[in-house]
Amino acid sequence: MQVLFVLLLLASLAGLGLSLIRPQLLHRLLKLEWSRKRLAAAFGIASIFFVILIANASPKGSVQGVVSDSQQKDSQSQAESTMPDKIQTSESQLYSVVKVVDGDTIDISLDNKIQRVRLIGLDTPEIVDSDSLVECFGPEASNKAKELMSGKKVKLEADSSQDNLDKYNRLLRYVFVGDLNVSKEMIRLGYAEEYTYNKPYKYQGEFKQAEAEAIAAERGMWADEACDSGTQTGSSAPVLTPPITGQDRDCGDFKTQAEAQAYFKAGGGSPSYNFDRLDGDHDGVACESLP
Repeated sequence: MQVLFVLLLLASLAGLGLSLIRPQLLHRLLKLEWSRKRLAAAFGIASIFFVILIANASPKGSVQGVVSDSQQKDSQSQAESTMPDKIQTSESQLYSVVKVVDGDTIDISLDNKIQRVRLIGLDTPEIVDSDSLVECFGPEASNKAKELMSGKKVKLEADSSQDNLDKYNRLLRYVFVGDLNVSKEMIRLGYAEEYTYNKPYKYQGEFKQAEAEAIAAERGMWADEACDSGTQTGSSAPVLTPPITGQDRDCGDFKTQAEAQAYFKAGGGSPSYNFDRLDGDHDGVACESLP
């Protein structure tokens, strides 16, 4: 921007000079019949204006002193380290599980702060939270995750094919208790489904095989009687039932996001299948604008 102001200043000064020496040339160029005095005044004012703009655009360092390169680099590094997407973990370090939120999400202690972690490669049914939706096998999946991880020290593994954080600022990681890959174990036992978000991931083949085995063996949620007894729900929680064939609904037909999500998943919705066009950004979450 400062370079632009300098060029405009030079043009104004050139115009000022021409207005004093050869105003007729400016008359032809600008198609103006201004007097020499009027042209000179206009370009003079413009020159002063651009001088002021250049002065204001000058870096503070030119007046107050230039900050050294090393100080600038230190400041930049410090700023980057506090950015959410710069949060890093080490595969050689163990982290304490502070809370198991549900079947696919935990809170860990990281740098003396609580950091939420979303396990890669799986999706578990929703659980009760006041008036929220409770899906079939949600409580069982949550309890199994607690059994595997509550109070444990876990190892976290990143995946270069996936983002560091999701849009909710949750770390995306594989979680290991000892040598046990928690995501794979949850899928293998039928407490979770394999879940691919946009791009293939490191253990995708293993997780899909684990899911196929769980389905074949009718383990967990895949058992015929898994939800025969009914899942407890809040007073206003929707029931997860398959959509009627030929029915086409949009987000305005639902009162809550949980209700829309239940309908979306019951219809086979996923990041790769936008059932009834309820998932505008193709992240597997329907009608995110709803309460």
